[in-house]
Amino acid sequence: MNKFFQIIKRNKFRFGILSIVFALTFFVISLFGFWFINQKNLPDQISEDIPSVGLIDTIVRQVFINSTLPISFPTGSTFSSDNNLPKFITQGEGNLVVSPQKGDNGEYFIKFDSPTISTVYSIKVLNAPTDLNELKQKLMDYLGTDINKYGIYIKDIDRNTSMNINGDIVLPPASMAKMTMAMLVMRDVDAGEYTLDDTYPIQDSVKFSTEDDLGVLPDGTEVPLSTYLEKLLEDSNNTAWYHLDKFLGGSYESVNPRTVNELGVNPLFLNPHEGTANMLGKLFDDLYNARTVSAKSRDYLINLLENAQSWNREGIGLGLPADVQFANKIGNLWTENDINFCDSAIVYGKNTDYIIIIMDKDIDWDTGKENLKNLSQIVYSYLDK
Repeated sequence: MNKFFQIIKRNKFRFGILSIVFALTFFVISLFGFWFINQKNLPDQISEDIPSVGLIDTIVRQVFINSTLPISFPTGSTFSSDNNLPKFITQGEGNLVVSPQKGDNGEYFIKFDSPTISTVYSIKVLNAPTDLNELKQKLMDYLGTDINKYGIYIKDIDRNTSMNINGDIVLPPASMAKMTMAMLVMRDVDAGEYTLDDTYPIQDSVKFSTEDDLGVLPDGTEVPLSTYLEKLLEDSNNTAWYHLDKFLGGSYESVNPRTVNELGVNPLFLNPHEGTANMLGKLFDDLYNARTVSAKSRDYLINLLENAQSWNREGIGLGLPADVQFANKIGNLWTENDINFCDSAIVYGKNTDYIIIIMDKDIDWDTGKENLKNLSQIVYSYLDK
């Protein structure tokens, strides 16, 4: 050990130089490593025009829909000319104001230039968080002892979350099943097999009633397919349903396989007349996202639903604010075997869009309508925030 220190003492000048070189090398490597890590974390959306001297500091901020987040310019920084601000971010004197609305969900990047440490803000816009288990409990508490008579499906589209109550229990869908017929017709239109201007004749043998808008027409009257669809969804006309069923294949034996294979909905048959809340939820989710029909056909069908007769809007819509848009297909039965009043809808809320399906059995119309209203109110007040 003494010999080692004697060597150092005799060569102290050389060791001093080596120590300085080692320290400088370590400093340069560390500085480059820190710069490289920050460069790597810089979002692709930000311009690569970074000052040649200096570092990048990335700051992540979160803001909810329908709230406001002020951001002050970092000390010594200037607002980068590379930025392309979305409409919900406004620039003031030395600060920005972030005020996102529905549909602004996503991640946005804002850059501030500085000769020393430039700053990039990552702004994440989200819907306020919800717990669908809490919503589920609220709905179950409302239904009480009637819970086994109900099947409910909810999907919050913007938050991409869903829940159900008895979602796989088979229940009578009533006229909500007419949505499958309408979507199959539009799939054929999308495929170019025919157009909505093509006609199909009224047939006495297929009429549900001789007194409805289509039933009063003489046998052989040529009616455009668009008229059948309008009557089917706006008026929930059964004569239109029976004619389209025959037009598509002649009977439910032909239409049911298409419903399963093309729409992926099983069970939701014309005969037997049964369905589940989860399957109706899938049907409306696919319609909303234009998965099983084109976007043009989706918009056409939703427009018909939104312009349905007032009595076909008095279900889920009764529990929504007057200025909230929704597209729904109501259903009700009053037969020897079944009595119900149910509804299915896409709700275009102020903060989020969502799908709501409410099926039931052995529920009289007055009670059914009141329950649709109250259940809809619970869902809207919980999700649209």
